[in-house]
Amino acid sequence: MFNIFSFLVNFFFITVPQLLEAQANHLSFTGLEFFTGAGYFTETVLYYGFYTNGTISKNKRGSPYDMQLAYIFTIGVYFVLCLLSLLYSMAKSFRSNFVNPSMYSGNAIKLFCIWDFSVTNEKAVKLKQRNLSTQMKETLSEVNNEVLKLSVGQRIARLSIHLVAWLVSLGAAVASCAGIYFFSTANLKLFLKDDKTELESEAITLVLPIVVGLLNHMVPFFYSFFGFVEKFTYPKHQIYTSIGRYGLPSPQPIFDKR
Repeated sequence: MFNIFSFLVNFFFITVPQLLEAQANHLSFTGLEFFTGAGYFTETVLYYGFYTNGTISKNKRGSPYDMQLAYIFTIGVYFVLCLLSLLYSMAKSFRSNFVNPSMYSGNAIKLFCIWDFSVTNEKAVKLKQRNLSTQMKETLSEVNNEVLKLSVGQRIARLSIHLVAWLVSLGAAVASCAGIYFFSTANLKLFLKDDKTELESEAITLVLPIVVGLLNHMVPFFYSFFGFVEKFTYPKHQIYTSIGRYGLPSPQPIFDKR
């Protein structure tokens, strides 16, 4: 919903005035502009640098349209909208956690937030304590996994699987980074050659981003297969391991020499 509102504000207060001021575009369209954003699109509203920061005036009688004020207005609208969104989120969170927590939270919230202090009878207090204790035990028994009692051999086997998985993942990350480094070097040499057309030059600039993007999608997909052989006692260990491995391919774009 925010994206739709942002589009409407940008389109009517920034894009439409710029369209009225735009001159005829005499550049040729090749089709690669959809991937590079250069060429024909540099003289259209689809290019960021095409927008002016001055005033727009179609006729001398009318008042000029100040684009700087339009930028300030749109940014101010975004800030106000974000403020209202935060206020709504805070009010909703306050209602969920303080006003009526039993409707939105589990049994754990009952132990910390909704103790009935009007209960003064000792037997009633102990009975309520036992009820809360039972509810907490049931909740923990459903959420927590039982600790597996493994033998020494099973522990060594599981540790070996984790070690091999980490070595393979590190090797895949290093190999992908090295591959991108050498590929970017070869792509740069090809780009610096003079015996090629403008269309070929634009096409060459697309090769390296495509390769980097494919690797950044394929390597984490390759890591996901480790889940079939690796077993974790606690789900949080699996989450931490996945986050660490998925972050390994991220340095690959550093080797993009362009």
